[in-house]
Amino acid sequence: MTADVLPVADELRLLATTLGVLAIPGWALLVAAPAWRRLPALQAWALALSLGVAFWPVLFAVAGAVPGAPALGREALLLVLGVAALVAAGGLRRAPLAPLRLERLEQIALLVIVATLATRVAVAHAHPFPAWSDSLHHVVLTELTARAGRLPTTMDPYFPVPLARYHVGFYALSGAVQMLTGMPAHVAVTWVAQVLSGLCGLGVYLVLDRHVGRLPAVLGAIVVGLVSHQPAFYVNWGRFTQLAAQTILLAAWLAVAEALRALQPTCSSASSRGPAARTAAEPDAGARASFAAWAALLVAGVFLLHLRVAVFLALLLGLTLAVALRRVRHDAQARRATLVAASALLVAVLVLSGPRLLRAVAEYASGHWAAVLFQGGLRAGVHDRLLGDPEYFSFSREAVAYLFADALPLAAVLAATLLAVLRRNRLASMMAVWSLLLLALAEAHRLQVPILNVTNLGAVLILLYLPASVIVACGVAEALAWLRAGPGAQTVVLLAFLALGAAGARERVAQIEPSRFFVTAADRSAMRWLDENAPANATVAVRSTFWLPNAPHGIDAGTWIPYVIGRRVTVGPMIANLQPNFANWAAEMSRRVQRASSGDDDEWVWLWKRGVRYAYLGALADPAEAGRLARSENLVLRYADGGVFVFEVNPGVGADGNNGG
Repeated sequence: MTADVLPVADELRLLATTLGVLAIPGWALLVAAPAWRRLPALQAWALALSLGVAFWPVLFAVAGAVPGAPALGREALLLVLGVAALVAAGGLRRAPLAPLRLERLEQIALLVIVATLATRVAVAHAHPFPAWSDSLHHVVLTELTARAGRLPTTMDPYFPVPLARYHVGFYALSGAVQMLTGMPAHVAVTWVAQVLSGLCGLGVYLVLDRHVGRLPAVLGAIVVGLVSHQPAFYVNWGRFTQLAAQTILLAAWLAVAEALRALQPTCSSASSRGPAARTAAEPDAGARASFAAWAALLVAGVFLLHLRVAVFLALLLGLTLAVALRRVRHDAQARRATLVAASALLVAVLVLSGPRLLRAVAEYASGHWAAVLFQGGLRAGVHDRLLGDPEYFSFSREAVAYLFADALPLAAVLAATLLAVLRRNRLASMMAVWSLLLLALAEAHRLQVPILNVTNLGAVLILLYLPASVIVACGVAEALAWLRAGPGAQTVVLLAFLALGAAGARERVAQIEPSRFFVTAADRSAMRWLDENAPANATVAVRSTFWLPNAPHGIDAGTWIPYVIGRRVTVGPMIANLQPNFANWAAEMSRRVQRASSGDDDEWVWLWKRGVRYAYLGALADPAEAGRLARSENLVLRYADGGVFVFEVNPGVGADGNNGG
């Protein structure tokens, strides 16, 4: 049984608060720019919600960069939302029903997005305590944000981990929801993440509806939200910062592309040929300014939410800039204006990101350039760490199916790519080239140049659902255009995709890996006992595994003890590598615990001398391990209930008949 299943009233409050936190400032930012009136209703909603996602990280980052700025506590957040609501209401006063005027296909698309959101909410209802080890630092940083009303710069007092090189924008969202609802941090993280996952189709719909056609836009939303197992599968990993950044990635790209397009007076907005193409009104100065302002906020939001996703976006933006410059290669004035606009956008992004972006980039670059300049003098271990651990970059063929798509969906994506590219669909071609650039970046480690070790293949594979969904929709649009399909055939295609989405919806709810959801009701009871009996300065030995040679992480509920009851454990969070000394301590302690648990009884004495007073086996542990520990002369069983075992580390008094209690 999962811990902390919530009353329905609390769940509705969480859902309404999270959507309100996104929609209210998002609509205020949208209606503040004149171009919004030219947007169809669902495009306006997609852009407004994307702006709302970006707004909070930027607000917290800017507030944190201003000396003497007050903390953004609950009252300040309510004030911000109140002002935003007034701005939004003022902007909509002449057309208050405009956001509700949806055409038939927009209504169907809205139902698809609602269905997608419902699948994510169903998972949040069943599993309110987030999964896997990544979620630990997300929850801790959300708690610290809510306490201080500021984005954290360190994980103290939970872990001695500095955050200069870490992206903390997500915690502006989860922290805000925690402050506004009063719910625990782990609940806020789960619901914010699942709502963002439920909105994953917004960007796909937005770019397709604007540049290809409404039917392909609906199909794309179905594919990304209900058919594709990503990003719904992220809930098993706690991959929430990457998810948040990817939720607004395509909207950020679209805003930049539209701002650049507005500088080219003869440019057509259609990105496809044939009946699927749509032609927007010619851009003007108002549209350029509107999209430029939105672009600056959205791109800054991506950078603050996840640095690697920002690099992925930068590749797409660089490709877009290159295409824009090529189109005006014979027009010096337009080329100069395009470069000036791109430079101004970069400056605006840096300003909106506050000092955090520059500091993170500087920290990353300084360490990696040191490896380039001093390779000959670096110790082997340091050199290997900076060049990248081989296991970090190693992925099997099976990983492609697990992380992206298995054979049949992959074949469908490749076929759609081939058809769309052959028919010169610009959007599909852009997505295909971007995907190739991402894969090249994932394999750049083979060049043995440290500065290029930005990411690995896994992080790229789990992002490919975005370009793949766009490409599939473009491929279907081109197939319909090639076959000159009429309304009847288009309706059949839509119904077929809706049927796929209905089948996929059941899979999205069921694709849970139970072994990754550590915390059960039995664990919460055991932790309450431990909180009542363990000294405040006691360290608790917990189960762990090494995902890299010097990088352990917890594998049952024990890893959550620092958050739940404030005791130190023998393993750190997944971002412990940001503090090498602490990471080394956690690695050494975890190795000792593994050896002790495997029968090397002397290791318990070594651990006891370093403050370890209890050993915790969560409900997911093998009961046989509890039997092995019970035979140790250095452990005394103090708690056993619901499959959870807590042993006191007390050298010399165990395994003598006095091991109960």
